[in-house]
Amino acid sequence: MGKQGYVPQDSRIDGRSTYSYYYFNGGKEEKAAFSISDYDLDLRVGDGMRMTASLGLADAEGEEELKFTLYHSYRVKKVRAEDGTALPFAQDGDYLTVDKSKAMDTERITLQYGGSAGPFYSNNQGIYLPGDVPYYPVEGFRLLSIQPDEEENAGDFIYAPLMDEEKPFTVRLHYGKHPLYLSLPQVEEGVYSGLCNGPTIMAGFLEEAEEGGVSIVRPLYHHGYASFGEEDAAAVDQLDAALGTDLAGYLERTPLFCVDITQYGNALGHPSYVQMSDHVLVRNRLGGSVFQFVPMLAGDNVEKRTVATAVSYLFDPSMRQVFLSEFGGAGMGMAWRFMGEDEEAYRLFIQAREQLGEDTLCRAAGQYMTDQGDSRSAKAFLQDLMKGE
Repeated sequence: MGKQGYVPQDSRIDGRSTYSYYYFNGGKEEKAAFSISDYDLDLRVGDGMRMTASLGLADAEGEEELKFTLYHSYRVKKVRAEDGTALPFAQDGDYLTVDKSKAMDTERITLQYGGSAGPFYSNNQGIYLPGDVPYYPVEGFRLLSIQPDEEENAGDFIYAPLMDEEKPFTVRLHYGKHPLYLSLPQVEEGVYSGLCNGPTIMAGFLEEAEEGGVSIVRPLYHHGYASFGEEDAAAVDQLDAALGTDLAGYLERTPLFCVDITQYGNALGHPSYVQMSDHVLVRNRLGGSVFQFVPMLAGDNVEKRTVATAVSYLFDPSMRQVFLSEFGGAGMGMAWRFMGEDEEAYRLFIQAREQLGEDTLCRAAGQYMTDQGDSRSAKAFLQDLMKGE
């Protein structure tokens, strides 16, 4: 077997899969009173990862405790204030609490930690650190899994971009000879810097290709899973023509980072496509499913993404008939495919299609999704559209 067929996961954690960990461990949310203003990350990757993370802090003067989210597999060794004062800390799963009550200066703090993280691996054979997983500290306590009391989805991840805004990141990476790809621009040898809401780092048996004007980082053994062919480009053009949008332009400007398809099962509940501020994480097959890119036209607006998702179902040949039947007819008994989604908005969407026609609905939906000044909810937009407003 060639090495190209090997996924270099970190297995020396506690023997449990990520799903198993979150099935038995709940999460919590607590908004931080302070914010991280910038990141300076120094990574040394070999037999596992060693990280020195220097964080700029804003509005932390009156806080005695600093609360962070950091992926549970990493073990924190030291926390120090800018003047070198050692700060006491407590680590509980994904949650880190730092006591800074006795520190004189905490405009910056430095954390030293390391270890292995299963499917989010970093070792001398490869790196897969997606930007929406907290391998770097994030302020506040963040919920990383659906609460176990929701029996139907107990333990599923709900990772999404952890930061709503872009922040300055500098990443200094010490690594071996394998090809290395970061979502941040390189500013000098081994140093990458820029604004983002979470940097993605990948290394190993990868390649960078350009297909149809789209930049793709993908495994060498992608077997067509991470290709953007002529049919995909034509499908995007069809969407733009119907919606009056520029999805093709967005994809030309935004690199795609494609994970090994065998890793998708280790990211239960993750969206197939995660829109970061400067790149896109593709956690499923790329070719043949570009319709799932449509919600990216709506950015992070939840209401507009509901309409965009409905549009994607309408155009996706594998979903169209199920979607139309489930919300516009007797149903095919497949409502489970839409669990957690806005079923009432979907029914309004189908009603608008029947009343106005598909062409009119799609053109109006494209304008609604991309108009930053339109703050209506999905339901209000569809109701107004059917009223002729």
